[in-house]
Amino acid sequence: MFFSCRTVKNNTFPQAIQEIEEIWIYDYFSPGGYTTAGAYGQIIRLEKHNTPKFKLEQSDVDSLYRILQNASPYKFFHNKWPAPLIFAEVILKDGQRSMVFSTSDMISIEIIQKNYRINDENNKKWLFEFRDRIIKEHSTQLRKFDDFPKDILENMDKMGIDSCSLLNTYESDYLNVKFQNSRKDFYFTKKKIGFVTWRDGNIVSNKRRYFNGEKDSLNRGYNPNYGTLYIFDDNQKEESGGYDAAIVYNSGILVSIKDVVKILK
Repeated sequence: MFFSCRTVKNNTFPQAIQEIEEIWIYDYFSPGGYTTAGAYGQIIRLEKHNTPKFKLEQSDVDSLYRILQNASPYKFFHNKWPAPLIFAEVILKDGQRSMVFSTSDMISIEIIQKNYRINDENNKKWLFEFRDRIIKEHSTQLRKFDDFPKDILENMDKMGIDSCSLLNTYESDYLNVKFQNSRKDFYFTKKKIGFVTWRDGNIVSNKRRYFNGEKDSLNRGYNPNYGTLYIFDDNQKEESGGYDAAIVYNSGILVSIKDVVKILK
């Protein structure tokens, strides 16, 4: 677990667990890795765009701090950190706020220029399971191709064969499964879907590009492209040009539905 903090006002990290009031996890899980500087930049973008957050259970806060106390400190350095990352905000007892991101088996505290390596195997196991549990409970989509039914993946060659926004049966079945955690009573069958990539700017993509990316990830042994589903109401559908919904993928931020509609129209 890599646990990096940047406190806004203070120059010391809290020495006791009671000094941490709350930890809030951003409802955004990185599809790719970052450098240390890039991760902090991402946190700033998440905060700027008012990305939703959920509160971490106190038992998890206690466990994370206990692990930090038992870690081995050594010289601080900037590095590359692999996905998936969890971005969070720590609120201290005195009201100060710290930025946090985490992954694999390292803890780094920027404000005191120290890294902390997790050596205990039980702690590593807990951190790995904690990360997977948080992502599974709150992710808007399936994150691994292993979670898809075999018959869905066997028909990947029938997906993305054209750029038409109307989905065929195979594409609908795939997306119904992929976004089963977030689509509620929405079904992709016979729906017109917009595809948007969003990183430094915004790009209207199309169905062919999206599914070609999915097929390429599957063939390379990677995970599916991470995306967010935006389901439109009647007014949004009309304003967007008749789209029932849109998928924003490979995005560095959680985009507002208003911006997605604006891009498509």
